[in-house]
Amino acid sequence: MKKYFSIIIAAAAIAVAASSCQKDPVDNTVYKVEYQAPTGVVGVGNEVVFADLSLDAKSRTWTFEDGDPATSAQSEVKVKFTSAGEKTVTLEVTFKNDKTLSETIKVSVADPINGTIAAEGVTGLGCIKTDVATKFSIADASGNADKFEWTFEGGTPATSTEANPVVTFENANRLGAAISCKMTRTTDGASETVNASYIIGRYPVNRPNAEAGYDPYSFEMQKTWVCGLWTTEEAADKLSFADEGAEGTAHSLKVPAFADCAYPALVYRDNWCTNSAIEPGKKYVLSFNHKAVYNGDADNFSGIGVVLFNFLPDWSYNPYFDTAAGSGFSNFRSEAFADQAQIGLFEVYPGFDEETGNLVNEHLFCSTDWKHVEIEFTCPDLYSGAPLLNTWPYLICYNYATNLEYILIDEVYISIVEE
Repeated sequence: MKKYFSIIIAAAAIAVAASSCQKDPVDNTVYKVEYQAPTGVVGVGNEVVFADLSLDAKSRTWTFEDGDPATSAQSEVKVKFTSAGEKTVTLEVTFKNDKTLSETIKVSVADPINGTIAAEGVTGLGCIKTDVATKFSIADASGNADKFEWTFEGGTPATSTEANPVVTFENANRLGAAISCKMTRTTDGASETVNASYIIGRYPVNRPNAEAGYDPYSFEMQKTWVCGLWTTEEAADKLSFADEGAEGTAHSLKVPAFADCAYPALVYRDNWCTNSAIEPGKKYVLSFNHKAVYNGDADNFSGIGVVLFNFLPDWSYNPYFDTAAGSGFSNFRSEAFADQAQIGLFEVYPGFDEETGNLVNEHLFCSTDWKHVEIEFTCPDLYSGAPLLNTWPYLICYNYATNLEYILIDEVYISIVEE
């Protein structure tokens, strides 16, 4: 019996000795608290973001002196400080090995700088007129900012450090020109940037769908299928984008000369999701730009005919949004769907006066320079006071010149005439 007991004791001793030789794995990871915090001076009541960027963090606790919220366990937290002065922010992080480290962050908080951008002489619809000197200022200003850094998209000047700069916009911007001003209080370095956007020129009732990258009017969001939306049989798969534009834009629609068709028509009927809805009795302007490129000398045998139609049958199918008007119209515009017949509102053509030999509608004849066309009209009452829901241009590119290479079309818009 003693013999067996000795064997058991010896085996247990061997097991203990063996287990004592197996060391726990060493964690050589260097843990570090990392974070993102606002730089510079923070305004009282202005929302700022703090973020925990620590690797292998299991949990964390934020503490904000005079902050709202005062604490947080979120990896990213938005905070507003309720009083001025130097504030202490603490980030305590527990890592996956249960080790806890902390960092202290100092934040300078000052009385806030606030205000909004204002422009003198804007229209009732909030547009800035082209070629008119416009004075800008900061409205509802607070915080005693004494340094200003302005930027004006498409403006002259493009930047300014004046408190109330005067700026002129030569070209229309129907999507809205971006304007910003960084306001700084030099005594403590506190700053705030405010932004605004103003339509330059007349207010357009047909607008590109920026979210979808759908721009069939100024051709700046270059999607190859947009070209096809304008074509008819004569121009199918032959249109493209050109790397030049009118009114300061970068691109335009390129319509080649067709040997087998002297007048290809560009139609835009089935794009009711971004086309124009116009109201009876109100005045509008159809405008666009055109330019011709020739293989040789320019001549007066190319031009643009213009017809304006309204047509909204329920079967009208939009290829990009993949839906017919009867089922999808209300997804893009708030008006109730109405089946409206095809009706021409006006038509204007380039031509010659047979008696005098003078050009008629000379602005519709092409040249090697960009020409701007504006045709003003009053919307007729065709449906007992109801708006015309799908008004669209039909452009006819006349080509009787043997040396015409192509015509460029750009900035095709229907805009409201403000009295």
